[in-house]
Amino acid sequence: MQELTVVRRLGPDDDLQPPERRLVRGGRAVVPARRGPGLELRVTAAHPGTAMTLESADWAADGVLRVTGHVPSALPSGHPVEASAELLRRQDGTVVPAKVWASCVPEALNLTAEFDLRGCDPGRWTPWVSFTVDGVTVRVRPPAPPALPRPGPAGRLRQAAPYRTERGGLSVKITPARAALAARRFARRLRG
Repeated sequence: MQELTVVRRLGPDDDLQPPERRLVRGGRAVVPARRGPGLELRVTAAHPGTAMTLESADWAADGVLRVTGHVPSALPSGHPVEASAELLRRQDGTVVPAKVWASCVPEALNLTAEFDLRGCDPGRWTPWVSFTVDGVTVRVRPPAPPALPRPGPAGRLRQAAPYRTERGGLSVKITPARAALAARRFARRLRG
């Protein structure tokens, strides 16, 4: 069977929507853009702008937030990729490692991370996912889902509440649980 390719110049009225940025070999990204009457393909270093599309964010277990998403990719299925994930406490830079799984499938680099909040101190925590392709490491922040997971327990006497930052990223605020606050107030009243 013979393949037929038709090439024509785009007109100003053509309703062409360029495809999204894609991760390619060498840890680079191809960025398509409409320029005047044509389509421009720019090859750049993959960087945090290599956006992760979030598919879900919910509780895997008490105190364990599971985030699943993908990065659009033109890498072949099974292409080697290394990944890591961590929680970063915004107040003091404390880092807590997380579990992560990564795999290349047609048109996507799939990522699943589990952030264990049970040992985290109260404060605001930011989840990060990093992946390395062909020796180049890219660090991305998962976006917040349209419907945030409900607050849940984060270990003994703590509560974790996922929230959306001003820039649309996913973060988690850990606070003492209501029962712990009530017990402290009661203890203060007994002493006073």
